[in-house]
Amino acid sequence: MKIVWSFVIMALLAGCNGLSNNAGDKNKTNEAATSNLKKVTSDSGHYSNQPADQLLNTPYSVSNVAPSNGDDIEQARKTIEAETNYEAKGVWVNGLSMVVTIDDHGKIKTESEWKKEKKRIHRLLIKAFPRYHVDIKRDH
Repeated sequence: MKIVWSFVIMALLAGCNGLSNNAGDKNKTNEAATSNLKKVTSDSGHYSNQPADQLLNTPYSVSNVAPSNGDDIEQARKTIEAETNYEAKGVWVNGLSMVVTIDDHGKIKTESEWKKEKKRIHRLLIKAFPRYHVDIKRDH
């Protein structure tokens, strides 16, 4: 059994030598193979300086993945403020999930009132955005 474990440890250490593949390439001959690769860029700058494809949670976000999220966030805010007396503090979109944080300005006093209002706001947002799974939170 000791022989098997020593062989496994030696194989592991041999594979993890810490050197990169081109560490011994003093003439940089491997660089020519990668210089022919197409650099993915937008109109300006190097590809590493470009923003990643991610969903930004700002109202006027420009994203390569889903350009309509900023409009959805703004519409959710407008829906809440038009149909209720509350303010949408935060609206977060992540894939098909929308999390909305409501500031009630101290108008909701009890937990039963909150549950009732949460259901009402949830129905409003589901009606406006049927594609999202909506979660309503309260800002205390």
